[in-house]
Parts: sequence; structure tokens; C-alpha cells
Amino acid sequence: MKRTILSTLTLITLLSSCALLAGCEVESKSQPSQPSIALGSEKTLSLDGAAVFLTVDENTYDEFYKAIGINDDEGAKLLILSGKAFSVEAGTRVRVIDSGFSKYTTGHDRYKVRVLQGKDVGKAGWVPPNCLR
Repeated sequence: MKRTILSTLTLITLLSSCALLAGCEVESKSQPSQPSIALGSEKTLSLDGAAVFLTVDENTYDEFYKAIGINDDEGAKLLILSGKAFSVEAGTRVRVIDSGFSKYTTGHDRYKVRVLQGKDVGKAGWVPPNCLR
């Protein structure tokens, strides 16, 4: 019981941090631009010291950040519990392996990264550009 409460509190804290990283405006983008972060480059995941969420595919990225943008914490939580979104510790090194554009995050492109260190080494996922340093 105590562990379930701690897990729930941790998840709520992570979701609150996640709202910071999306910009959270739910509008369609107009014209996509060139990626501003070079593919193949190594970066560090960072969000003011908070864990960073990655999604396993582009459709989940859209769904996850739409949920965050409209304060649908339950929807975001379901994606995390299903394994379609996962958190990685801030400060983790990643390699940028792809880029794309989200229809739900105004003016932001998104990047697919591969985790290079830590417990999730080798896993890949999509992340907003403001989490890459």
C-alpha cells in the first residue's frame, strides 16, 4: 500500500514536470522547418533537474503531449503505465537519431533519441527539443 502511494506520488510529480517541457499549447503547426539539432549528435537530457519523458513512437508522442497540454493527467498516466511513455533521469546522455514534427505542440519539432547511459541504455524514444542540451 505504501509503495503504491509512493509510486502514485512520483508519477504525479513526473507529470507536473512534464507539463513544463511541452509548452502545452494545443494548436496545429503551419510550416515545418529544418531540424535545429543535428542527427547523430550527442546531447544531455535536461528539464530543470526533473526526469524527462520519452515516447516509444510518434503517435504516442502526439497523444502524450496533447494529454499534457489539455491537463488530461489520466490519459498521460495510462500511456506511462502501458509502457508507451517512460521517464529517463535528467543528465542522461543520448544520441539524436531522427527528427519530426508534432501536430499538437506549436512551433516545436521533436527528436528521436537513443539512450547512451543509465538503466535505459539502448532504448529509444521521442522527446521535445527543449529537453536536449
